[in-house]
Amino acid sequence: MKTPDNGKSHGPSQWHWTALLLVIGLLVIVRHWPWSVFGGGDQAKQAFASLEMVSEGAWFFQRLPTGRPATKPPLMAWLSAGLRLAGAPWPIAWRLPSLWAFGVVAVWLVRRAARVAGGWGAWITLAFFALNMMTIKLAAMIRTDMLLAGWIVAAAGLVGDHVASGQPWGWRDRTLFSALIAAALFTKGPVVFAFLPPALLTWQYAHRHATRASGLGISAWAIPSLLFLAWVAAGILWDSDFHRWVVRREFGNNFVVDAARSGPLPVRALYSLSSILTYPAQLLHRLFPWSVALVAWALTDRDGRRRLWADTSARWWAIWLFASLVVMSLVPDKRADRVFPLVPPMALLSAYAVRYQTRYLQPDALGRWIGVLTVVAVLIWGPYTVLRMRQNGAGTEGARREFGERVREWAAAEGCPVVLAGPVDESDQSLPLHLRVSRWIPFEEIGEALARGAVVVAPEDRLLAAGAVEILFRQEPADGTVTRYALGRAPAVPR
Repeated sequence: MKTPDNGKSHGPSQWHWTALLLVIGLLVIVRHWPWSVFGGGDQAKQAFASLEMVSEGAWFFQRLPTGRPATKPPLMAWLSAGLRLAGAPWPIAWRLPSLWAFGVVAVWLVRRAARVAGGWGAWITLAFFALNMMTIKLAAMIRTDMLLAGWIVAAAGLVGDHVASGQPWGWRDRTLFSALIAAALFTKGPVVFAFLPPALLTWQYAHRHATRASGLGISAWAIPSLLFLAWVAAGILWDSDFHRWVVRREFGNNFVVDAARSGPLPVRALYSLSSILTYPAQLLHRLFPWSVALVAWALTDRDGRRRLWADTSARWWAIWLFASLVVMSLVPDKRADRVFPLVPPMALLSAYAVRYQTRYLQPDALGRWIGVLTVVAVLIWGPYTVLRMRQNGAGTEGARREFGERVREWAAAEGCPVVLAGPVDESDQSLPLHLRVSRWIPFEEIGEALARGAVVVAPEDRLLAAGAVEILFRQEPADGTVTRYALGRAPAVPR
């Protein structure tokens, strides 16, 4: 028996591939439909940055709809703004960077997995990566997680190539690696350092005689880091609140514990067993059934595990995965999406498991097992995706979206610009996006705006308190509505 040939014959047919791709595409579309809603404050914050770039020319530092400095670096907003300037509708421009990263990572994984274990290796890798709770959620979300994972995995892949080939780093690969690190820094900040350096240090310690893979040189890290620090320094000079909200709250909270949120014993909370096991448990749950199958194989197939570990490339991805997971598990502030960059290497390791497994050497039996896992994944995450889609346009967000569309339609029909009074509250950050408005007047100036004939969107109570006003229409009430907005203007003078 030739174990390395496992899965390379009798692979999935073209019809099976077509069905898998259709299922993945349908689940991604359904999960985020309608694409003009913002299911959560993080999406609204990210989308508003690109809206402000296009409308106000704020290309390096932006503000949130609440008036505070924008907390994310600007790379993803640059991409969305560029797409908008190229003619894409805003809902597409906001979501396409994540969708593009999802597609690129998927293709990259499939090509590598096909070289590792043929058709079934490519299939299980793609299904592992795409048919789970985390990927379906982030594939087209207006957030930086998918884009960040793309940069990190591409950089780790460069290291893996040098590990497998034993070739020294040339200037082109060093430059590409530095560009990928810079892109990751300008996508989500210094969290990238929790993923790559621990794996490189672990590899260097375990392979002291082989220094070429880690021989990147300090410049490959220093140049992108200095560029990012220059942006941070400029932000601190730009706004005194930048240090508080961006450096301390956004970047710092990724690595330190907030005593105010952790109670009187933050250190004990940080290093409790439940805290350390949070991410492994979440990965097992959110990547089911693939994660459980991969762990079960690793625990039961000792010979296959030894063969996988003897493969230099597979060993790099395993070390990268576990080193990053350990470091992230020690980070105090936990959020499941932060470990999403670990999903692609887990998916790729499943192809190595197909190549080196020793329990199901017959391709037909192996294919049946992989097919069963695929069906189970679709049966679990398909209905879950539909349920989540039904919540997208419901409740307060749905009422806010409908109100914003009515205001835009009215303004277009009347040829009358609309003025927003703000800034908005934390829970209402999507309202300016539905209105397509990037600036606002202070609440104290509502009366003056009405007096000069402006049409104003503001909380209804503030409109009524500003004096005589004609309410054109109101935001429909919904469960959880904190502030009810209305469109108002000065009453018409009777002739």
